[in-house]
Amino acid sequence: MATFIRKHRAAVIILIIIITAAVCFSLYRISRLRILDKQAYTALYTDIEHSAQDGLFDDQSDLKDYITDWADSKGLKYKTDKVGNIIFTQDAVSRKKSVPPTVVCVSYNYETAYSNARLLASAAMIAGTELASGRKTVVFVNDEQSLAKGYKKLSGKLFPAKSKVI
Repeated sequence: MATFIRKHRAAVIILIIIITAAVCFSLYRISRLRILDKQAYTALYTDIEHSAQDGLFDDQSDLKDYITDWADSKGLKYKTDKVGNIIFTQDAVSRKKSVPPTVVCVSYNYETAYSNARLLASAAMIAGTELASGRKTVVFVNDEQSLAKGYKKLSGKLFPAKSKVI
């Protein structure tokens, strides 16, 4: 083995450099891929719980404003339809254009904000996470007084063929 290394010293050095570069690149890629920022998630659902306990959500528009203000602070693009559904969309990256879109729906209701804080925070984190993935849509459905008003008025355009709905 020692004679092999002596004979092929340059090749061995080049191989070690290539392996080291590959490991460094892999570690860099892994460090940049954060699916969920757990601290931000915990802070968000805790803040929603405290806001609900402190009575800051007196009506549906207060909770809607809370969600849209959070999105604005993160620089996220969203639209609100005529019944108060908040819709976040993220286009697919070029290599994932043929992947069926994923649609995440969660209802928001100021009366149940405390008990649904983790669901609301999870959906918000999904909306705010920019992964190299297929098309993604996150919908906060207006469910004021648990009447399903927002669900009844959801546009079929949000659910293209073969969509994965969560």
